[in-house]
Amino acid sequence: MPSEYSYGLDSQVKVQQLLEVLLDSVDGTDVKLDARWDEQATALLGVETTLETLRVLVYGKQPVSKTVKTNQRKQIGECLTHYLGKFLGILQDRRVKKQGSSRWIFSLQLWSRDKDENLRQFRELWCKRQPENSPTSNPAIFETLNQSTKTVVLERLPEVPVWVGREELVEALKAKILAPETSPKVVALIGQGGIGKTSLAVKLLEALGVKLQPPGLAEGCVYDSALYFKVSQGSSFDDVAAFLLEALGVETAELLKTAEAKIAQILAGLTENRCLLVLDNLEDILYPASHPEAGKAVSSEWGELLHSCVYSRHCSTIIITSREFPNDLTDRRSRNPKPNPKLVEVCTVGGVSDADGVKILRQYGLRDCEADLKWIAERVKGNAFILTQLAAIGAESPGYLRKHPELVTEEAEPIIRAQLERQSEAARELLKWMCVLRVGIDVQGLTFLRLYEPESKDERFEEAIQLGRPVEFTKSEIRETEEIIKRLVNSSLLQRRYDKKQCDYFYDLHRLILEFMQREHETKISRILENAYRFYSTLKNSNKPQSIEDLSPLIELQYFAFQLQNYD
Repeated sequence: MPSEYSYGLDSQVKVQQLLEVLLDSVDGTDVKLDARWDEQATALLGVETTLETLRVLVYGKQPVSKTVKTNQRKQIGECLTHYLGKFLGILQDRRVKKQGSSRWIFSLQLWSRDKDENLRQFRELWCKRQPENSPTSNPAIFETLNQSTKTVVLERLPEVPVWVGREELVEALKAKILAPETSPKVVALIGQGGIGKTSLAVKLLEALGVKLQPPGLAEGCVYDSALYFKVSQGSSFDDVAAFLLEALGVETAELLKTAEAKIAQILAGLTENRCLLVLDNLEDILYPASHPEAGKAVSSEWGELLHSCVYSRHCSTIIITSREFPNDLTDRRSRNPKPNPKLVEVCTVGGVSDADGVKILRQYGLRDCEADLKWIAERVKGNAFILTQLAAIGAESPGYLRKHPELVTEEAEPIIRAQLERQSEAARELLKWMCVLRVGIDVQGLTFLRLYEPESKDERFEEAIQLGRPVEFTKSEIRETEEIIKRLVNSSLLQRRYDKKQCDYFYDLHRLILEFMQREHETKISRILENAYRFYSTLKNSNKPQSIEDLSPLIELQYFAFQLQNYD
């Protein structure tokens, strides 16, 4: 086979994109592309079209120069004649006159009429046909360009002096990104401030072959370029567009005046070159949870760029970090928009384990005893930033932090406040009512705490309290609570666990957040205790206890009764 052809994953992906376009166009309405199944042969697909039509379907309608158009048509021609024809042997050229003909007429001998089955068989055949002596015959490796063509822009990328506890997560994400059958276009790292999202993104860059010092790409790296953009409050769409257009080497004959034109050129750049792009701190351009458009980009242009990174054709990988999930990554066609799991890999970043937290404290020079270090790590829920701050405070004074526990909460306070400020008033109120609870509570219970008012005229509550039976809430009331809970969990302000025995989710506050909320509402604790007591009063006759766990509501009822000095 000619040496100028590559048989690595990069070429495989390009051919697969073309095959997907053809399969998606079967029996379509586009008069410029006629693709239909043969009536006599089950899996024979006949196609009549032009290279320009295929170019637009594969690369999009964004305006590009004549040179780029010519190169793109050439690549599609090679995909048809060489890769699908000579290499895989599944294309038969049916043109009578091939030289100078703008119309392409060919048939594809596939495996079935099911798209997913055809793509699976295509990948298997590609791996079987790869030359053994090909430098790109390993399906886990992409073809690379000459090092001189590569671009690395990593200004403002933070250092990660200590890295403990997430090695397996990095390897899992790396494997998913490089796997041809599951490779997402966007990897979203979502988690609380200070939890280590940016550090995880940096380590993921390194795992994928990006050298940080000096900036460069390691030999065998699957990407042609690596870019890092730190979002901050006030970062406009024009800021990120200017950065990307320059870093991707996009040049246009005329000035790009509209966001649509800029996004088109950015996508062209992400298609021409396999780029690894990090957009860090994306929450700074999103509406907070307190806003009706919570999670959406404040700027519609920013939102369109994010959406296009997922649902437009390109061969790059975008890693984002954010405290909240950007809703512009969802599929807008759905009635209840959700991200397409094949295109968006959502990774909720939690804290490191207590054992790894102890290691971080040790590496930062804390010389406290093992028990004190475990106590610190447990209280901060594995938040890497808070661990480093506490290590700086107690490095010269072993035992000081354990003796002054208020310092632990104080270090976490700015992060917790920043998270709370982005929440709705209803969400902050719900956390307030939860700050005296000792055990997890379900959605039904949280709805009670959210809606109950002693002076309310809603007779459902007093009747339920007197009878010791749960309040019957409407679907709308439950749904509102679920929406609040979802945002609190995504912001790492609420913990969720699944009870297999009860087949339900239960929610509680981490000790650090619980203590913070108790301090914030110290003057209202009596009222908060009263509401908790009223809630558990509705559970005292709900079920006949069958085990110790079933007695939990009664135990909590007695606990809050004593807290209120109600001994009746």
